[in-house]
Amino acid sequence: MDELAMAKLGVADVGAVATVIKEEVVASTLTEAKESAAYQEVVNEQLSYDDAMARVRKSDNTLSKNEADKRRDDAYVGTRKAIDSLTYSPVEEVSKKATKLYSIMDMYGASVERLPDSKESEYLKIIINRLKEPENYQMATEIGVKVFVDNLDKCENDFRSDWGEMESDKEEFRNSLSATKSRRKLEDAINAFYGYLAYNAKYNANKEQFAQLQRAIYSRYLSIRQKYNERKKKDDPTKTEGGAQK
Repeated sequence: MDELAMAKLGVADVGAVATVIKEEVVASTLTEAKESAAYQEVVNEQLSYDDAMARVRKSDNTLSKNEADKRRDDAYVGTRKAIDSLTYSPVEEVSKKATKLYSIMDMYGASVERLPDSKESEYLKIIINRLKEPENYQMATEIGVKVFVDNLDKCENDFRSDWGEMESDKEEFRNSLSATKSRRKLEDAINAFYGYLAYNAKYNANKEQFAQLQRAIYSRYLSIRQKYNERKKKDDPTKTEGGAQK
């Protein structure tokens, strides 16, 4: 419960989590939380996010591109984390291969997904091409991350497929860039505030109240995320209601 997995949420639901935070903080008696810089950052970034999304919603094409950008960002982060986790494998051969692949993921640092879209695409294509070189692709297959590499490649191609067409419409293009930037900043603000709650739930003199607020937010976050779990179960007919294979 120490973090919220924002990468699992769609663009609109990022705003929904921010709304949950605002409602729960306002309903609480924790003046310290209400006056914290971390909470004010969530409030301010949601205002910017809502304004950017209002402009985006005027165009289905722009909204679709922002969804595609979110999937691409999440695919990059997911691939990076999957490979990074295997660098700690107790199996030496797996660790060695993962370390080599991670050096490719880390070519441009840890925040490629935070770069402007054109620069992000430029770097991702280089990373993907390196990962799909025969030797590296074979290693990805052997250590079980091929599915992540393939998904990253697909998400990048989906994003780029008709981005050039949008660039010809300067207003749509600017609105899309603004929405992407606002969404990323709101995610950062949400994660920072939730981290603030988690810390104070352990160490603050009012830790019980902070823990209560953290639980309330996390519970509602799980409700938002539930539809994604239901969608996965619906898409996988081999799963029973309890999650086991039939």
